[in-house]
Amino acid sequence: MKKFMSYEPADGFNLTSKYRWIEENAKFNTYYSRCYPQTPFFNIELIDPETTRIIEYQKIPSIGYLHFRNTYQETIKAIPAATYTLPAIFKIDTATKAATLTLNTFDSKQYKTAKIDFPQFVKESFRQLDEQKVKHLIIDLRNNGGGKEGYEDEIFSHMTDHDYKKFNYVETSAFSYSFYRYTDYKGDWMQLDSILRHEHYLEKDGRILRKEGIEVHPQPQSNPFTGNVYVLTSGLTYSAAATLTSLLKNHTKAVFIGEEAGGGYYGNTSGIRIILKMPNSKLEVGIPLLKFVFNIKDESVPFGHGIYPDYYLQPTIKEFLNNADVEMNFIEKIINRQN
Repeated sequence: MKKFMSYEPADGFNLTSKYRWIEENAKFNTYYSRCYPQTPFFNIELIDPETTRIIEYQKIPSIGYLHFRNTYQETIKAIPAATYTLPAIFKIDTATKAATLTLNTFDSKQYKTAKIDFPQFVKESFRQLDEQKVKHLIIDLRNNGGGKEGYEDEIFSHMTDHDYKKFNYVETSAFSYSFYRYTDYKGDWMQLDSILRHEHYLEKDGRILRKEGIEVHPQPQSNPFTGNVYVLTSGLTYSAAATLTSLLKNHTKAVFIGEEAGGGYYGNTSGIRIILKMPNSKLEVGIPLLKFVFNIKDESVPFGHGIYPDYYLQPTIKEFLNNADVEMNFIEKIINRQN
């Protein structure tokens, strides 16, 4: 794992995202095949976490990648918590006056595939919160790796009664790049150049900053949600989802449960991305072109980390395999006590 972790990127010094990404979609096998030589069989030693009993499996034969993928797809179906089918789900428990807004992704393509109009989905969800006089809102971001910039504002605009400044600045390193012929933009680099020059300007101190008016966020809604807010985070909470956690921590009294968010609390480099393929080695390097620096008032989170939870919780392997949602169960206990 130490070897795998040295190859896996992260926002700053964060480790939770590295573990989650290596775990996600069975990437462990991919990392193993990249880091160690091929072998005809494996000997595996396991330790039962409850009894500490050692279990050994001898000479397990290696299998091909396609065989592995097919077996994995069947196995993962038996563990509901390991995956999701819809990009977003909203439900209300009228008995406890609590609602759960599960945002599994901000990827606009997934919403299009699911035939969900995201802004309309958000608007309707908060309308129901008001209509049902909901007192508690749970926002589940544990699977949300981000996506379209601005989706976080669609949510937050229903949770504040005042306008806000999201970024101190957004910066790029150049108006144009000399190595386009080695990238995925080699055929349409002029379009990228046009976007960079149209959306940015040269500041007096030499920085190339994004112009005002690019990506304007929605104005706060007239009747925002003012009840109790609980936010579930994990190492997969990244990019625009992590931006939402920063907004909520700085502008609301939201309580965070789970593990450290994978995305940087103070900012990140993301947005437009170039894939550079080195001409000789053929190694590929992903280069995000935009640096986002958030407007942060609460500086309690250490630099180089994602938002820290107020209550740090993780399921045991037994709880995970039995589909026990320890984080959600914890919130339900809080809500029951308050009610």
